Order: sequence, then C-alpha cells, then structure tokens
Amino acid sequence: MFKKSLAAVAVLGAFAGSALAADVQLYGLVDLGLNWTQVDNGKTTTDSFGMGSGQNSGSRFGLKGTEELGNGLKVGFSLENGFNSDDGQLATEGRLFDREALLYVGGDFGELGMGRQGELASGNGRYGLFGGKVSPFSTGWSDIAGHKYVMVAGFGRMDNTITYKTPTFAGFNLLA
Repeated sequence: MFKKSLAAVAVLGAFAGSALAADVQLYGLVDLGLNWTQVDNGKTTTDSFGMGSGQNSGSRFGLKGTEELGNGLKVGFSLENGFNSDDGQLATEGRLFDREALLYVGGDFGELGMGRQGELASGNGRYGLFGGKVSPFSTGWSDIAGHKYVMVAGFGRMDNTITYKTPTFAGFNLLA
C-alpha cells in the first residue's frame, strides 16, 4: 500500500512541476442585465420585466495556456464554456466547453489548431477573423443587431476542425 501511495505522489509531483512551467490563465466574463419586453399581438399588449443573461456578450469562463517547447515551438490550449448568468445553466445543455476546446502548436511554420472552434468568418474564438473588425455592430447586442445579422456566413462553432494560420508576411497572414 505504501509503495502505491509513494508512486502516486511521485507522479503527481512530476505533473505539478510541469504545470508550474506552463503559462495558464483562468478568465471569464459575466454579462447580466435587466430586460423590458413588450409584445403586441394586435389585440393585447404584454409587458414583462426581468433579469437576462448575455445582454451584449455571452457569459463565459475558460482556461487557456501555452508552453514553450524550445527551438521556436510552442503548444497551447483554450477551453471556454458559456453559461447563463441569471440561472447558472450551461449555455449548451450537457456540453462542457461548448464555446471552444482547442489545442494548437505553433512555430516558424505558422500555427495549426485542432478541436472545437469558431468559424473563420465569425468573431468567435482564437481564429475568428471578423466580428468587431468588420461589422459596425460588433458581435453582440443579442437578437437586436449584430455580426450574425449583417454578415452572410459565420457565426457558429464547429467540432473536429483543423485550422492553419500562416506566419506573418509583410503584416499579413492567411488562415485556412
């Protein structure tokens, strides 16, 4: 019994040392507001007032980190989950890290990312190109206006994707 415990402590100690070497960040955003809604169906008007999650940007928490491997190589990850700040429910029922679950490796060759991530034409995640950069409405404002209403494509997130980002040449890079 003692040998098994000692072996477990040695393994955990080895992982703890490597975890301390990595740059890991815990982050989040809570977006909560008060909503007044008026619905007029032609015969009656219904007013409601209540608390609502995700007024401009979806509430989220996440972990992201990088580790330098040497010779110009680095590896990183991003795990991000959405939630409703008014009731604590996951944004996508039964799915943890529904916003992004990404592993990437980068170096002189560029960067290769794999996992769940936002579409390239979105403002979502590490590789989202547009959003606030192209749309005058940014990526928020829920169902009133926003990137998903003024752009032809790209507001979703996709599983099992691979993205390649070229190195920067004269201030530009390409993504595929």
